[in-house]
Amino acid sequence: MTKKLTPNVRFKGFSDDWEQRKLGEVLRVNSGKDYKHLESGNIPVYGTGGKMLMVNDKLSSENAIGIGRKGTIDHPLFLKAPFWTVDTLFFMTKFPDNDLLFLYALCQKIQWKKYDESTGVPSLSKSTINKIDVLIPQIDEQTQIGNLFNVINATIASNQKKVDQLKQLKKLFLQKIFSQEWRFKGFTDPWEQRKLGELVTPVQRVVAKPNNPYTRISIRSHAKGTFHTRVEDPKKVAMDKLYIVKKDDLIVNITFAWEHAIAIAKSDDDGLLVSHRFPTYIIDKADIQFVHFLTSLEIFRHKMALISPGGAGRNRVLNKKDFLQIKIFVPNKLVEEEKIGQCLDKLDTLIASNQKKLEQLKQLKKWFLQNMFV
Repeated sequence: MTKKLTPNVRFKGFSDDWEQRKLGEVLRVNSGKDYKHLESGNIPVYGTGGKMLMVNDKLSSENAIGIGRKGTIDHPLFLKAPFWTVDTLFFMTKFPDNDLLFLYALCQKIQWKKYDESTGVPSLSKSTINKIDVLIPQIDEQTQIGNLFNVINATIASNQKKVDQLKQLKKLFLQKIFSQEWRFKGFTDPWEQRKLGELVTPVQRVVAKPNNPYTRISIRSHAKGTFHTRVEDPKKVAMDKLYIVKKDDLIVNITFAWEHAIAIAKSDDDGLLVSHRFPTYIIDKADIQFVHFLTSLEIFRHKMALISPGGAGRNRVLNKKDFLQIKIFVPNKLVEEEKIGQCLDKLDTLIASNQKKLEQLKQLKKWFLQNMFV
């Protein structure tokens, strides 16, 4: 079968076959060096994870593509000159009549781990990189493709920056609001110290273990919400009794509470099942969103860790009685809780919207990589 020599998607005006080349024919692989003898300056030093620090000398005055020699070998970096690279990061400069932006996009399509030469820490060599087979168009088409991916990469970077800024803004809001440094207009009374049990009520909706396959809820660590797993063979589940979860329940995983495994049940959690390791509470004496953000705080994780005695991992089990005794500060008026919950929920919605847009852009880039290269 004849190998395909043209991509699925091309700019108008290009129809020639792409040429089979070795990567070493279009890119020169250069070695990084130790930087410890250098002084502080304004020239970036790059490692396989990105920029590390700034020094006073350069290893290259030409833009290049960084690729790991050892460690992370599948994360190409675009290096703007001048720069320095450490000895675990190769930098590749282009030969004449090639477009570096195109080659950078090409390097993001290469399955670098296929060329790993080590049984331990992933490694690449110059000779292996030079021998990689690639298909290359003429320079005019390279330039068009390179410019397109440059725009896509810049758009992704801009959106990533916005998401990061929104997350930092949320972190600031949480810190200022729950320290009472920031208050909504009209609220001046100090918050009151309460026990968690004054805000929530334990609930057990007991059911017999199903005979047929069912979906159960688990909780992500670091207060990252819930997720679902499918139980195909209920006979493998040791418990005879399970418990129904309802939307807006507070759920905690007693074996990973120390790792902040706590969440508020969402709409798609309603009616699903948990084991006795996931005690459930109705938030009946507080605003649900307020409790969501309150329990997401690092100080709350710390308090759960203190009442989860034992060794490491599953040996640390939350004391359910002590859980309801956790002391917290809350507004003395429900309306202030509601305003806080609504404010932070809107910020979460904005973050989610921008995160979704970012993921769509990444998927778009992936599609172009799959269809504009051979």
